[in-house]
Amino acid sequence: MSEENRSITIKNSKLKKAKIAGGDINIFGQAREGTAAGLRAELRRHRDELVGLAGDKGRRVEDRLDEIDEELGKPKPDPETVRVGWKSVAAAITGAGGAAESLTKIAELVRSLFGS
Repeated sequence: MSEENRSITIKNSKLKKAKIAGGDINIFGQAREGTAAGLRAELRRHRDELVGLAGDKGRRVEDRLDEIDEELGKPKPDPETVRVGWKSVAAAITGAGGAAESLTKIAELVRSLFGS
């Protein structure tokens, strides 16, 4: 069997550097920016920073981040739940005088995926 016959193309795939194994199908890939999985990864990566920036509202931010994370883990995340949750997080952080590059980056991801 030639190499050409063993390859497949998946148009509009959201997976990057995907690997498909024979037998039971296993798909491995990286969460790409611009996807719910990518947003979820960014929120997890910056969680401690965001909670810290919220100051005395850190616990509330932590709870909201948990809610957003849970929603993004669903097959079809509810856009309103993500938007409202993120607005609450952003308001708590900016209200506490916090600002960070991660805040802007995550806000843009939320906006691009779920609208404003």
